[in-house]
Amino acid sequence: MPDYNEIIRSLKAAASGVADMAKDIASTASDKAKDIAGDAGEKARAMARIAKLKIDIAAEKANAKDAYAEVGRIFFDAADKKNVPEPYIRAFDNVLLANAAIERMEAELNELRAAVNEPEDTGAAPFEVIVGETEAEHAREVEGPADEPDISVEITVEDDGKEPDGPTE
Repeated sequence: MPDYNEIIRSLKAAASGVADMAKDIASTASDKAKDIAGDAGEKARAMARIAKLKIDIAAEKANAKDAYAEVGRIFFDAADKKNVPEPYIRAFDNVLLANAAIERMEAELNELRAAVNEPEDTGAAPFEVIVGETEAEHAREVEGPADEPDISVEITVEDDGKEPDGPTE
C-alpha cells in the first residue's frame, strides 16, 4: 500500500501541473484577447478614417465641380457666341437652351402671379409684413358695423428672473 505522504506528494504534483496548465491557458487567452481588442481598436480607427475620407473626398469633388462650373461660366460669358470652338458647340447649345427654358418658365410664373394678384417676390418679404398684410385682409373681410369699437390686445411679459430657454432678440 502506498504511503500516505507519497499520495499527498503525488496529488500536489498533479495539482501543480493542472495549475500550471491553467496559467498557460489563461495567459494564452489573455494574449489572444489583447490581440483581438487591439485589432478591434485598429479596425474601428480605420473605419472611422475611411468614413472621414469619404466625406472629405465628396466635399472636394463638390468643390471641384463648383470650380469647373465657374471656369465654364467664365468661358461661356467671355466667348463669342457666334464663333464657338468646335468641341464646345454642344455644351454652349445646352446652356443656351436651358437659359431660354428658364426665361419661358419665369414669364409664365409672372403671368400666373399677375392673374392671382400675387406680388412678384413674396418669398423675400419679412414675416411681420406677411402677417400684417394677412391680418389687415382678415380685418377687412370680417369688419363689423362702423359704430363697433375696435378690439385691441396688449401682451406683457413679466421677468421671473430666470434665463430664457430659447434665443432672445
